[in-house]
Amino acid sequence: MARTAQRRELGGFRGPAVPPASAYTRFLRRLMAEQDTIDAMFEQLVDDITAVLPDFGQRMAMDSKAIRSRAVRPAQNPTADGRRDVDADFGRKEYRGVHEDGTTWTKGVKWFGYKLHLVVDSTYELPVAWEVTKASVSEVTRALPLLDYLHHHHGALMSPAAILTADRGYDDTPLIAACWDTYQIKPVIAIGNMWRDPDATRGLPDHPTVTYNYRGEVFCHAPKTGQIPTMSNGGFEAARHSLKKRCPAR
Repeated sequence: MARTAQRRELGGFRGPAVPPASAYTRFLRRLMAEQDTIDAMFEQLVDDITAVLPDFGQRMAMDSKAIRSRAVRPAQNPTADGRRDVDADFGRKEYRGVHEDGTTWTKGVKWFGYKLHLVVDSTYELPVAWEVTKASVSEVTRALPLLDYLHHHHGALMSPAAILTADRGYDDTPLIAACWDTYQIKPVIAIGNMWRDPDATRGLPDHPTVTYNYRGEVFCHAPKTGQIPTMSNGGFEAARHSLKKRCPAR
């Protein structure tokens, strides 16, 4: 900071003099000692905003974020003396997709550190629940505990909740079922391709002119013209816990 005027300005320091590194160490140590107070402040802010904004919590989103440690590997001498990171571990996340020519691609990201699991109100872009874990902890395993925590500690926030969006890393049957069955929240979660065969579509039993793909899109095969239009969405039928699909011709 002593070499960067912009950082001194952001820190509120005028002139070349800045606190030594030991001052920051003492400040962070004292700050971490007040973790319970900081958590209570966050929880109170969530309740206060919920009371002010009637639609707060209606649309929520969930995601995780990699947090890299200043260390690059586990400490050889794991002694908690403030100079070593004794809690972090390695995490890895894979991204998959399909090229225009139909071939698949995979990209892996690896880091040493932690993972932030976050639930936010996507309308106001404000956090409502969070948790920091080791980097190796899967995000889908922390999804239900975070929702359960909101349910028990912020019931006024969960009562108007209508939609929860997430990427395909959260495509998990227990999570999807709990969203609707337990919390009455519609999960809008990207679907991962769990099919083991290379087929792009499969036939619907007892319906020779209907096929579907792993994303849940349903297609109607016109016998006379040979066209295969996508069936339109007809909404959600709560009584049968089913999505309705309608024939495009009708």
